[in-house]
Amino acid sequence: MSSGKSVKEQIHRSLQRLLGWFGARANINFLDLAYDQLGILKYQDAQTSGEEFFLGTWLPKLLNKQDPVVFDVGANVGDYLELVKRFFPRAQCYAFEPSSAACESIRARFSANDVTLHRVALGPTAGTATLYNYRGRPGSSHGSLHRGVFEEIHGATDLVEEETPIVTVDEFCKASGIKRIDLLKIDTEGTEFDVLLGAVEMIKCGAVDVVQFEFNEMNLISRVFLRDYFSFLPKYRFFRLNTNGLIALGAYDPRNEIFKFQNIVAVRDELCP
Repeated sequence: MSSGKSVKEQIHRSLQRLLGWFGARANINFLDLAYDQLGILKYQDAQTSGEEFFLGTWLPKLLNKQDPVVFDVGANVGDYLELVKRFFPRAQCYAFEPSSAACESIRARFSANDVTLHRVALGPTAGTATLYNYRGRPGSSHGSLHRGVFEEIHGATDLVEEETPIVTVDEFCKASGIKRIDLLKIDTEGTEFDVLLGAVEMIKCGAVDVVQFEFNEMNLISRVFLRDYFSFLPKYRFFRLNTNGLIALGAYDPRNEIFKFQNIVAVRDELCP
C-alpha cells in the first residue's frame, strides 16, 4: 500500500469518526441527509419527488413533440395524468388501473377525449390476478397484486380482494394499433418489472423512448433488483429523479440497490444528449 493511499484512508476514517460524534451530539441523521441529496424518500408530492421538473422541463427537450403517447400504468386516481396534461395538453394518454374504485375517480376527473381508461393490470402474460387493498379504502394508492406488500411492509391484514384481468403492453399495442410509446410510466406497487416483461417486443424494436418506474422496498417482496432493469434495458441510460434535476446512475453499480422510495428514469441511448 502506498503511503499516499494510507494517509487518505486515515483521513477518511478520522472524518467518519468526527461526523459520527457530531451527528450523535447534534442528533443529526447523516444517512437521511445523504438520501435527500440522492433523490431518495422524496415521495411527499410531485414537486418534491422531481416528477414536476421531469415532465415540465426535461421530458419536452427529450421528446421534442407536443402530442406524446403516454402510458400511465398504475394510474390510481389520476394525479400523474393531471401533471402530464398540464405540460402536454395534447398528449395521448392511456391509463391502466385495476382498481374499480380508482377508475371511478379517473372517470370523474377526465373526459374520455383526454384519457383513455382501461380497468386492467399490465403484466408479463395475459390472464387474471387478485388485487389487494385496505378494507374501507379500496382505491388507495397502495393497491398491489402482492399480498405481502400489505402484510410485510404496511402491517395490514384486513384486506379486500378484487379480481382483475391482465394484459401485456405488447398485446395492447398490437390490438390498438399503437406503434410507439413516448413515455411508459409504471407505479404498480411491486410489479413494475412484470409490466416491462410484457413490453419486450416494443422495447426490442426501439418503440419505447422513456420509462419511469418506482423502485423501493416493494422490490424485496417481488425479488427484483435494479440490476434486473439494467440487464433488461441494455440500450437505455438510467437516472434517478431529484427535486430539480436528474442524477445519472451510469453503469450498473450494486451501491444503487437502495430499497427506499425513488423514481428511476430509463431513456433510450439515442435520445440522450
